[in-house]
Amino acid sequence: MRTILTVLLMLLCHSSTIGLGMTMQEINNQLALLTPEKRAFLDHFFRTLVQRDSLGYVLLGTKPICFSGYFATIPLGNLLWGDKGIFLKKGWHIWQKIAQDFPHPHYIIFEEITKTKDLEMHNIFFIKKTQTLKALQKHKTLFQRVLGQDFSPLAFLECHALLQERTSCNPKNLLKRRLSTNYPTCPDKLRAL
Repeated sequence: MRTILTVLLMLLCHSSTIGLGMTMQEINNQLALLTPEKRAFLDHFFRTLVQRDSLGYVLLGTKPICFSGYFATIPLGNLLWGDKGIFLKKGWHIWQKIAQDFPHPHYIIFEEITKTKDLEMHNIFFIKKTQTLKALQKHKTLFQRVLGQDFSPLAFLECHALLQERTSCNPKNLLKRRLSTNYPTCPDKLRAL
């Protein structure tokens, strides 16, 4: 059963350390535990991320981050076009339940919920740790100029690793907190970059 979903999960779960990545058979065994409907939603979720939202460049290239999202309820203006976000939403919820079965040590994957008066947007982020750290270090002075001298590329990644462990995140002033070295960190998790 070699599907696009299997290949994408194999890329996501790949480890540069020999023997620590999941094999195709192990991935297929985990996917076989899902109902056909759940597999279909998960397949659509990852296909959408590759075809529309640049996940392929993150998995195979040097792109550090990609994101996608869906509205909790369809905005009135989007009703004419239909709601393709329902497939993304269902796929994301399935992924959240099984992500621990597919170790992905080189990626941080999390959801951030943004609420306005009338809308609730769920943003899903895929961060490739090594490429993001390189980009942040390369442009560190720019980030420090805009966000303050206490900006730290490693603290940025540590904060996002913490966000990955939470089911949702919507604290006030998140950007400033997330980029500050004063934000709670988990250095042991990221020392293996």
